[in-house]
Amino acid sequence: MPNICDCVNGWSVLVSTLVAFVIGGLWYSPVLFSNAWVKAHGFTEAHLEETKKRGCAGPFATALITYFIMGWVMAVFAGAMKMPSDWMCALGFGFLCWLGFSMPITLTHAKFVNAPICAWMVDAGHSLVTLIAMAEVIMLWPK
Repeated sequence: MPNICDCVNGWSVLVSTLVAFVIGGLWYSPVLFSNAWVKAHGFTEAHLEETKKRGCAGPFATALITYFIMGWVMAVFAGAMKMPSDWMCALGFGFLCWLGFSMPITLTHAKFVNAPICAWMVDAGHSLVTLIAMAEVIMLWPK
């Protein structure tokens, strides 16, 4: 039985984790979609101030840990499938990860909690871009 960890390049997983973290920071900033996301959820200034008081260390740590797990799993899948190292394959792989895993889970969740479709679209766009970027880093990283 092959060792599935042989196909994982730790540096590519680490860099893809950092790329995902930066994408999230930009995506949910006023530069991109913060205002639309806040408006779609109907968050008030009081809610935003309360969130700021709680701090961001917990959510940021969770993001880094979960992005690392995603990157490692993507590297295992890409390596186990012996996917070629080209940007089109990485694009397709990231898209399929989104289409098959992220999109169905987040859309189902949004429907069950009655979240506005605009909020889901911001989140879904974030996960799509993140998964594609992570796939690009992982699959194009020199072996």
